[in-house]
Amino acid sequence: MSGRSGKKKMSKLSRSSRAGVIFPVGRMMRYLKKGTYKYRIGVGAPVYMAAVIEYLAAEILELAGNAARDNKKGRIAPRHILLAVANDEELNQVPVYVSVRENKQKDNEKEGASNSTSEDGPGDGFTILSSKSLVPGQKSSGLAAKFVIHCHIPQWGSDKCEEQLEETIKNCLTAAEDKKLKSVAFPPFPSGRNCFPKQTAAQVTLRAISTHFDGTSSSSLKNIYFLLFDSESIGIYVQEMAKLDTK
Repeated sequence: MSGRSGKKKMSKLSRSSRAGVIFPVGRMMRYLKKGTYKYRIGVGAPVYMAAVIEYLAAEILELAGNAARDNKKGRIAPRHILLAVANDEELNQVPVYVSVRENKQKDNEKEGASNSTSEDGPGDGFTILSSKSLVPGQKSSGLAAKFVIHCHIPQWGSDKCEEQLEETIKNCLTAAEDKKLKSVAFPPFPSGRNCFPKQTAAQVTLRAISTHFDGTSSSSLKNIYFLLFDSESIGIYVQEMAKLDTK
């Protein structure tokens, strides 16, 4: 047996493996050194930074998974991440200046949309606005509305769902009054998983608005818009508003 056999090659372990974290420690070190050449950065700083970011990512993913499960979704969407951060008291204070994109669009699509808006001008009484879920402190970039009112819409068929929907609309109007808004826009409530019949939703919505203005002597609201996307909904609202005029 020859005693001159070479040493066994040892597989080189990364700094992340030696530290017991998943996030790349070497990359964190490069980020810390970038633009901070006059500072001394210890070897433990990127390890601690990677461990903290890994913990935050795991915590947010767990809460986002719970939000997706509650919404009966099998995949985590950016909306679930926003809900997870917004519903947690501690996490809600961390990403104040962080914006989570809803979807990715090409630049040419954005330019085409902006050009068509400028050329077409205002529509025939209604305009379709882009939607974005916001958390407190997040800047509403690219959103036409100045304020977004978050509310809970009851499930159709649940106990007192019509009364709850009417109360929700009244609360939205009250919140708009508190902000001294001159206009407010309501989306079509039958959309999504709530499955309210269009006729019933229109009746409840108009009844709630009528009750709100009957109970107040002065209001800052001058216009109320309805975001309707099909001819059937438009016909229903026109019919129900005509019934209000006859009363």
